[in-house]
Amino acid sequence: MSTIFVELFHLPISFILYRRGGHHPVAALVMAILLFGGWVNITWLRTLDFLALEVSVTDTWLGLSYSSVAVGSFISLTYTVYLGYAAAAVHKWRRVQKEAKYVTKGGEFES
Repeated sequence: MSTIFVELFHLPISFILYRRGGHHPVAALVMAILLFGGWVNITWLRTLDFLALEVSVTDTWLGLSYSSVAVGSFISLTYTVYLGYAAAAVHKWRRVQKEAKYVTKGGEFES
C-alpha cells in the first residue's frame, strides 16, 4: 500500500522535472527499480490473496480481484519499460561524462 502513496509524489515531481530538464538519469533508474519491486510485490500478494480464499465469494468480488491483479500487472509491465529507458539514459549519461573527462584531460582517459 505504501507504493501507491509513493506514486502520489513520484509521478508529479518526475513529470515537472522532466519538463524542466532537471531529472537525473540515476534518480530515474533508482525510482524505477524501487517502484517496480513494489508493484510486483503488490500484484503477487493480491494474487495470493484471492487465490487462497477458502470461502466462496461473489462474482463481483472475484471480478474486483481479477481487475486489481490486472492493473498491478499492467503497471509492473510499464515500469519494466521505464526501467529499460532509465538504464539507457544512465548509459548515455555515463558515456557523456567519460567523453567530457577525456576532452578536459587532453585526450587521456583516466583509469
